[in-house]
Amino acid sequence: WAHDQAARRGAGHRVEFEMLEGMSPAVAEAVAARFGALRLYAPVVARGELEAAIAYLVRRLDENSGADNFLAHQFGMAIDSAAWRAEADRFRRAVARRAEPRPPTRRTQDRSVDFWTKGDHFSNQPDTDFTRPANRRWVRDWLTRVNDEGLPEYRPVVAGSATGEPAGEVGVDPSRSGAPAYRWASASVDTVEAAVAAARLGQDGWAGRSPAERREVLRNAARELSRARGRLLAVMAVEAGKTVRQGDTEVSEAVDFALYYGEHIPEPATGFRPYGTVVVVPPWNFPLSIPAGGVLAALAAGNTVILKPAPETVAVAAELARVLWAAGVPPAALHFVPCVDGDASGRLITHPDVDAVVLTGSWDTARMFLEWRPTLNLHAETSGKNAMVVTATADPDEAIADLVASAFGHAGQKCSAASLAILEAAVFDDSRFLRRLVDAVESLRVGPAPIPSTVMGPLIRPPGGALERALRHLDAGERWLVPPRPLDASGYLWKPGVKVGVEPGSSFHQTECFGPVLGVMRAADLDQAVAWQNATPYGLTAGLQALDPAEIDHWRERAEAGNLYVNRGMTGAMVRRQPFGGWKRSVVGAGAKAGGPNYVASLGTWPVAGPRDPRPAWPSLDPPSDPSGLRAESNVFRYRPLRRVALYGHDARAAAAARALGVDLVEIGRIEQVPATGADKLRLLGHLDDGVLRAAHRTGLWVDSTPVSADPKRELLRWVREQALSESRHRHGNVTRRRPGLLARP
Repeated sequence: WAHDQAARRGAGHRVEFEMLEGMSPAVAEAVAARFGALRLYAPVVARGELEAAIAYLVRRLDENSGADNFLAHQFGMAIDSAAWRAEADRFRRAVARRAEPRPPTRRTQDRSVDFWTKGDHFSNQPDTDFTRPANRRWVRDWLTRVNDEGLPEYRPVVAGSATGEPAGEVGVDPSRSGAPAYRWASASVDTVEAAVAAARLGQDGWAGRSPAERREVLRNAARELSRARGRLLAVMAVEAGKTVRQGDTEVSEAVDFALYYGEHIPEPATGFRPYGTVVVVPPWNFPLSIPAGGVLAALAAGNTVILKPAPETVAVAAELARVLWAAGVPPAALHFVPCVDGDASGRLITHPDVDAVVLTGSWDTARMFLEWRPTLNLHAETSGKNAMVVTATADPDEAIADLVASAFGHAGQKCSAASLAILEAAVFDDSRFLRRLVDAVESLRVGPAPIPSTVMGPLIRPPGGALERALRHLDAGERWLVPPRPLDASGYLWKPGVKVGVEPGSSFHQTECFGPVLGVMRAADLDQAVAWQNATPYGLTAGLQALDPAEIDHWRERAEAGNLYVNRGMTGAMVRRQPFGGWKRSVVGAGAKAGGPNYVASLGTWPVAGPRDPRPAWPSLDPPSDPSGLRAESNVFRYRPLRRVALYGHDARAAAAARALGVDLVEIGRIEQVPATGADKLRLLGHLDDGVLRAAHRTGLWVDSTPVSADPKRELLRWVREQALSESRHRHGNVTRRRPGLLARP
């Protein structure tokens, strides 16, 4: 039919028939005899790469043997048989449909008009579809516009009014070797005092709004953030070195935070009360989504907020604040106070009228805040040294793709980044795996963030400290598989590096480096790999690449991290789908995961149990659940009871809660006893002076000084850790039948 149609149009000489060698020799002979020529094609590989050719041929065999492919029926087919007539009818229907209008593609997104997806209930916002020409034009226009217009000066804004400090600080563009991009004013101590006073003054008005009213403001914020997506992407590219794709997911996450937190506002009847004034201290590496998450959660809970952005990314935070004010967040409820490290920032953290601080940053920063103010109510996500384990049962190509994306997204400047790969011996010893890893890393296109083809953008600043050591130094036994190298004299642009031979307990194994360098370890088996994965002081994210269900089950019950990822990348957590937050030194404070069901409720106080309150009947914790309900990916949220807790200050209800969950409780009389307990957490009860609190924080343990709650369910949350497990359930487009074993059968 194809030949006849071409001949009828005088184009027969322009049509060539091709078939895959070996798939159906009889058909190939018939086609060659009928048309006089046939091109046979086949994968051609070096002898050492035969696996790649086999994989290709198996995929073609899978296609050709499918029920909808006539080749699957050819061996038992005779003219005028039932199979023959079925295939003939199928062909005629296909020919008849060629004249019908082509069905429209489902890919219709146009960001210039289709800027957000709304619904009656929460669902994650779709990222921008950059396969659409309209969206590529849209983002190019925004990048050009912001580049041509430049960024304005930014100043502190208190109660809706910009302050008068001079704009003496310079914001730089890391994609242009640190060239000046804008100017901003650092808040003075007087401005900090004014902001705290204004936040206190605005507290009753904002907290007095009903949950429904606050929910509507957050919904407006979601819409306005979506509308501002193009400008926010362009500002992130200029200031933070965010590529368009990396920045785009941040906008989606910020919108998700607004919608999700609006649906999780506690009702006043529960006895919940907001803290009062909350200071949000975000990092520079996620300059939009993390500050948006902290601000929106605090506002949802009824707190007034002071946003103190990282000095490196003042512009993005200022744009965020402007969007939220435009959406209806009262100026009395949100104040913008950028400041350099010094007296003003110190005063903001230690101010007695600040009721809580939400920090995303390093463990050292959290410790410093608690040294300054031991009674500080600090909610912090802190640091990570994250590893992806690859076993011999893994799909090597998919494992390498996920590993490289997880290690070098945003130049490795993510607390969740995979900075370690722990390979089972059979994988490490396979030179083909390492050679493919080299190819994948060296193929990354490094360049300025605003260029759409850039895959890995610049560092936020030239490397120093632990990162510089990791990029320039090899410890005993280590060698470069891919040597890192700077691409310009400024030190902002680096080709990523991979070092092999990292030893357990070494500096690189234990230290967060925050940049484009990956270390590779060789483990004898899965148990040794898990032991090394758990051996760091942090527990933020952990990954596994394995196709054996028994290995997956074994690993997920032993991995000590807040977010676990199986057969997929281990960065890019999404609101509700994979609530984000860690264990061990990756968490300080309440421990509720950002983007999870308990986060808003953690930003306030709950009724405290009295000495005469009756003993409660302890409820069961919620079972593991997958609220997103995706078919091709399971995303399970669950609670894991703590193994052992050190309790300072006796309380019968607390002890009963621990027993109800099977937690090993060790009561202590002195903080000095903590190291010997081997506890996961230190619970402090009763009146505590600064000396006791400082000593507790210096143990390095997860410290919880929350009074015992009158609500049994709230109290049980003090004795568990939250965990999110995400597992890809598809390979090459086929969804596997593997069930998430954590969920009850429907």
